[in-house]
Amino acid sequence: MVLSLKRHAIDLIPSNIKEILKGYKYVFNPSYIFYNELNYLAVRVYDDATKSILAKLVIWNSDVNLTEVDLSQFFKEKLALDKVADPKLFIMNNAVWCTFNSGHTDKEDNKLVLFKIEGSNVKEYYSCNYKDRNQVEKNWAFYFYENEIFALYSLNGLVILKATSIDKHKMVFENHFNNTNINFGAYTIGTPLALYNGNYLFIGHRKITRKGKRLYLGKPFLFKPSNNPELTSSKKYIIHSLKSLFGAKHKFNRFLISCTYFSGINISKNKVIVSYGVNDVSWKIVKLNISKIWR
Repeated sequence: MVLSLKRHAIDLIPSNIKEILKGYKYVFNPSYIFYNELNYLAVRVYDDATKSILAKLVIWNSDVNLTEVDLSQFFKEKLALDKVADPKLFIMNNAVWCTFNSGHTDKEDNKLVLFKIEGSNVKEYYSCNYKDRNQVEKNWAFYFYENEIFALYSLNGLVILKATSIDKHKMVFENHFNNTNINFGAYTIGTPLALYNGNYLFIGHRKITRKGKRLYLGKPFLFKPSNNPELTSSKKYIIHSLKSLFGAKHKFNRFLISCTYFSGINISKNKVIVSYGVNDVSWKIVKLNISKIWR
């Protein structure tokens, strides 16, 4: 079954922030969370002046006093990164965190970065190292369990990593759990993990390839952390709309047919707030009952 999210759209973004975002031709792949009376929105924008895609973070309170953080500039200065791709916000161990990757590389490994936000400031940041990594790493879903940091690493054979060493700006991960019997094939991790009744909800991506070009659909997952972790999926696929499946005329990626790219998730009682990009040209935030898609 395919569920269209378009009619569940909600308006969470204040008008002054919308005005800021209107200054960019393309805004996409948002990640929204609300925590401790603060709203956080990470998003990618196309900047005409530099002809590049930048990552921005906006934080505001109920009075709409806002703080803007240029994540691209911050991590260019701190880690000498040329790209901050798909920043994704989440709550871990009673704090706000964000993760991103540094995009595709031709020869050397890209970077997978995890950082903590306190109030409106980036306080801690770590390059995540894993000796068996791929050259290009994208989405790790981090979580805190029994006083340690773990990462859901793969759905194609369930793989869990554990942080075994944390230095000033480096976090080393090692294999913790691997179950090849739990195998979701062409699915990859999309949103971060959102804690719900002791387990985690997230949305993965189903990649469909035709003649070298790709189409992405969403699939809700439930992850149960334990000494023997479990992973199950909903029976539903989720998309923005049927029309969006045909893609957009403008394409940053010439190999893309279309995508509903799920980049943010926030739980509010029995509701889920999902933020996502549409074909790398626009963005949406929706709110609906958890039971609507996780069943």
